[in-house]
Amino acid sequence: MKSGNIRRKTKVTAAISLLLLAVLAIFAIGIGSVYLPPETVLQVLFGRVDSSDPSYIIVWNMRLSRVIASMFGGAALSISGLILQILFQNPIADPYILGISSGARLAVGMMLLGGVMAGFHVTNPWILFLGALSGALAVMALKWPFSGWRSPVSRICRM
Repeated sequence: MKSGNIRRKTKVTAAISLLLLAVLAIFAIGIGSVYLPPETVLQVLFGRVDSSDPSYIIVWNMRLSRVIASMFGGAALSISGLILQILFQNPIADPYILGISSGARLAVGMMLLGGVMAGFHVTNPWILFLGALSGALAVMALKWPFSGWRSPVSRICRM
């Protein structure tokens, strides 16, 4: 009986969260250097505005893609935080507490400084991204043995 009640609460919470996300997305699309009221945004999204109208161009060519990218970015950040908390079995684990952000910054700084000292400038964003990724992974590799994490297979074998 309790699991059915929890499932219903979960569904209601998910529905309210998605509705709130949609409302906030409509407001976010309207906010900018040119303010668009929510009614105009809805008219543009549902195709009731001509494609030559400036509001159509603003919504479809500029703001909608940014709002969608922000939603996916926020979702990716929340999932990565959840993975860190599960991986390290620590409810307050985040990249700053674990030092992952500092490791990424250190690697990028070493690449920039090392490039200048070697006589060339490392300004390619992809190379700096790979440096930050390697620094973050190095810190995670150093901290993982101390996290107390065991694979799910070891838990199954003990049963």
